[in-house]
Amino acid sequence: MELAAYGASIQSIHLPLGPYPDAPKHNVTLGLGHPDDYANNPYFCGATIGRYAGRIANATCRLNGQPLHLIQDPNTGHCLHGGPEGFSTRLWQLEACPSSTAANFRLHSADGDQGFPGTLDVTVGYQIHDLALVVELTALGTEDTLVSLTNHAYFNLGRSNSVEDHRVCLNASNFLPANDEGIATGDIHPVFGTPYNFLAKRPMGSALHSEQGLDHTFVRDGNGAKYCGIEGLEIPIAASVSSPDTHLGLNVYSTQPTFQFYGGRHLGSPFQPHQGFCVEPQMYPDSSNHDAFPSAVLPAGKPYRQFIVYEFELSAHGDHH
Repeated sequence: MELAAYGASIQSIHLPLGPYPDAPKHNVTLGLGHPDDYANNPYFCGATIGRYAGRIANATCRLNGQPLHLIQDPNTGHCLHGGPEGFSTRLWQLEACPSSTAANFRLHSADGDQGFPGTLDVTVGYQIHDLALVVELTALGTEDTLVSLTNHAYFNLGRSNSVEDHRVCLNASNFLPANDEGIATGDIHPVFGTPYNFLAKRPMGSALHSEQGLDHTFVRDGNGAKYCGIEGLEIPIAASVSSPDTHLGLNVYSTQPTFQFYGGRHLGSPFQPHQGFCVEPQMYPDSSNHDAFPSAVLPAGKPYRQFIVYEFELSAHGDHH
């Protein structure tokens, strides 16, 4: 695995194409050529997202009853992934590595950063456990603020430049409908009878080519498989994806209540549309503008701690739900 300090980003993850020692290695992530390239990363490849993942409508919301005006994306007028100079654009500080299989990055976010109140000290820890990559996201703020951190890695488990044939199972009976600009409407809708029903494992191709494509927030169910490799925690599964080409599999577990599943529709040079997919565990998007969504306010002085686990399989067949 390779990491880049800009955005505390995942640059590459190489897996063997077989269970034998000299099997050829295959990079299962979309990465940029050099760590310094992550200073300009328009597709957020592998990057840590913050302070707030997803879109906040018109870059405005309310916090403790008061209006909060954030920095707008110049193209859409909304606040996307924490703002134009969000955490994905920053040069993080690499701390002393605790072992050869772990790395920790730290970032200090100033009061008013992209319009968010209070200072926020953030850490991202990466640790390899066998065939699992455990990502620990922590934060501590001086004022009440909004926090929803995630990672934006794109995965391609096969050998082609498309993930259409990848088989997907999502541990989600409900999703959050969005308008044409990707803003959540505030509704919570069952997946049944929609292109987004992946409760049974199936290829993602038809959903990729549906009217809105595949770029939706899913509400993670609490049942299903759990990752128990971290002492004292049982982390529920969000998604299970496999490639019929390489038989490589990826199970994504998360402590966060929702996840964005993105099929790479808007990828461009040096990539191609649908060349990779993302599973982005997060809080409810645009939550402070929708009363039906749980709050994503992090109170002053209260620690934020969330986990994402990417567990890989070298010969994937089941759906793990």
